[in-house]
Order: sequence, then C-alpha cells, then structure tokens
Amino acid sequence: MAGLLVTGFDAFAGLGRNVSEEVVRALPKAWHAPPHLRTEVLPTVYDAAGARVRALLADVEPDAVVMLGVARSRNAIELERVALNLDDSETADNAREVRAGTPIDANGPVGYWSTLPLAAMRERLDSLGVPVSISNHAGTFLCNHVFFAARAEIERRRLSVPCGFVHLPDLAADDAGGLRTLTSAVVACLEVVAASLWPRAGEVCEAAVNRRGDR
Repeated sequence: MAGLLVTGFDAFAGLGRNVSEEVVRALPKAWHAPPHLRTEVLPTVYDAAGARVRALLADVEPDAVVMLGVARSRNAIELERVALNLDDSETADNAREVRAGTPIDANGPVGYWSTLPLAAMRERLDSLGVPVSISNHAGTFLCNHVFFAARAEIERRRLSVPCGFVHLPDLAADDAGGLRTLTSAVVACLEVVAASLWPRAGEVCEAAVNRRGDR
C-alpha cells in the first residue's frame, strides 16, 4: 500500500509559525500504526503549492490525502466539506500575490466535495472530547486552493483516492500541551481514514487507541 499523504503549510502573513506545519512535523513520531505515512509542508504560495500537490499525487501515488491548515479565527478543529473554485483573499501569499475573485480553474466545476469520512472523523474526535465541527467550505485562500487543486487532479487522473481538508485552530507559541492535543487529534482522524480503507489497519489502530487509554 502506498499509504497516507498528509500536508500542512509553512508560516505566512508575517507570522513566525504555522501550527499545521508543527503538527505535520510531529506526526512521524506520533504515528504507530499502518499504513505508511508521507508528510509534506507546502509553501504558502498559490502556484507553487498547487504544483507541489499535483507532483505529490503523481510521485507518491497515495491511497488517501489529508490536508491540514490553520484557521486563526476558529477555536475548534473543522472538517471541510467543499473546496471552492475560487481564490479571493486580501491576505497576500508568501510571494506577495493577492488574488481577488479569481477562478482556480476557469473550465472547472464550482467546487469539489471532500471524499474523506467526515462524519466518522467527527464522531471519533467527539469521543475524545476534542472540539470539532464540520464546515461547509475551506475559505478562499491557500487552504482552499490546494484542496481544490488536489481534488481536481484526482478527478483528472480518475483516481479513487479519498481527499479532504482539516482546519486546525491556532495555538500560542508556548502551548506545547495544545500541540500534543492537536497532533493526537490528527492521528485519530488518520486512524479513521485508514480504517475506512483497510480493515486490518483499523484493527491495529484500535489496539493503539486502547494502549493509549491504558497509560
């Protein structure tokens, strides 16, 4: 099995950090179950990020894609339903580009649905006491851009690859406990995705959950 591809973003808009990058960098040590995990920190640049996502899909050939980003205005993990065919944000990317009312693909659909098991992911996070909700779309900045780019490439290549986006709330720079909680929450989401694809992986993930509960 090729495994799971998980992406985050580097810092942007003058910020010194991006919690999605920190979670992505923490995941390899936190992931103790099959399948293989491939992680990548994307540049917060429209064209470069879209190109990198398309290249990863071709090179890695993942079985599922879970994309992470930070939403500074939110206080819960948000599982995104839809990627919009729209770049429209007053915030400049890291190449200082601002896009307003620009279709990502002039010939593409209005949007793409997430194909991750969102209801099951929310149920798992609820069971862990992690604040979570399902959001109707991923905004109109880089998070949405790469979500749309990934889904569009999957459709273009006619792949059966579940793909979706998860927004993480921001944390204070010194909130190590919060980072551990977010990392564990993302691990739980990945376990749900793995279990939906490979029942045997689900059994191993369940055993890992039980071991964590015994500590």
